[in-house]
Amino acid sequence: MTERRRGNRAGGGSRAQRGNRAGGGSRAQRGNRAGGGSRAQRGNRAGGGRAAGRPRVQRTGFGFDIHPLVAGRPLILGGVTVPSELGLGGHSDADVLSHAIGEALLGALALGDLGRHFPDTDPRYRGISSLALLREVMVLVTARGGRLVNVDATVIAQAPRLAQRLPEMAKRLADTLGIPVEATSVKAKSPEGLGLLGRKEGMAAMAVVSVEVRAAAEGEASL
Repeated sequence: MTERRRGNRAGGGSRAQRGNRAGGGSRAQRGNRAGGGSRAQRGNRAGGGRAAGRPRVQRTGFGFDIHPLVAGRPLILGGVTVPSELGLGGHSDADVLSHAIGEALLGALALGDLGRHFPDTDPRYRGISSLALLREVMVLVTARGGRLVNVDATVIAQAPRLAQRLPEMAKRLADTLGIPVEATSVKAKSPEGLGLLGRKEGMAAMAVVSVEVRAAAEGEASL
């Protein structure tokens, strides 16, 4: 038996084998265990991948919408049917609250307005639920790497009183937008009898949203 073989048997294997047993594996294996995975795996966890690890910024969007009050139509706000003698006129279900939020989302990413994406000349959108339109808007937002952070919206109406319906509206909107209800603020304000809204000729809504997107690299757009 050669001296090297006797040394290996006496020492429990080659120097590399003994080092692996003593150190709990090869240098690569020990490094992976100590660092919690390979370099690529650690980078993905730490930064979400090279693209995801780029700093993210918040974009703000503002939306406004107004619809006339008419007879023979249901009053739908935030996807909730509100008892009322008059409803809002429009090509879709005329949900002025959902429309304002949709306008704000599109505005945050400079994607135009609802009329551009869902024209009132298209019969596909006649009577459609505005929550369905909001879902389509969110598809556009997420396709561009956007993440909705929060919504703050206000309905402006003389009547009916909406305070008791606001939590239900917030819940329906949060479920549609895929954010927590705690990040969905819905308020109502009275125009105090002023103007066309005060005369109950229509209702309006305003909304502000925050959308998080990845920061632009040099020479490219921020989306």
